[in-house]
Amino acid sequence: MTIKKDVAKEFWIQELNTELDSLFGKDIPVLLTSQLLLDVLLNDDLLENGKRPARFDAMELYTRKKDFTISSEQNKLGRPLIAVYRGRNPKTGQSYMFLKDQHSEYANRIKLILKTN
Repeated sequence: MTIKKDVAKEFWIQELNTELDSLFGKDIPVLLTSQLLLDVLLNDDLLENGKRPARFDAMELYTRKKDFTISSEQNKLGRPLIAVYRGRNPKTGQSYMFLKDQHSEYANRIKLILKTN
């Protein structure tokens, strides 16, 4: 784990939880703009050899029909998490964009969740 991730785990998560609790109910999802955030927020018991399992990779989440959010039970914020990453996947070079046909179904599922909350 990098120093940045260690510091985030030790200090940032508690600060973020305090701020979110003051603004929103626990049922309001948190949008993650980077997979690095998930690396810090994912519960330790879900890690495989200290790393995020492939089932939580962006393209895996984006193509799921069900369970595409990271449930409140699976993360340190205790809130649903939704991946809305920016840029391109560094491993595959594939864009995370939600425009046109690329990941538009995923974007529509996010819209439904946000409308109901």
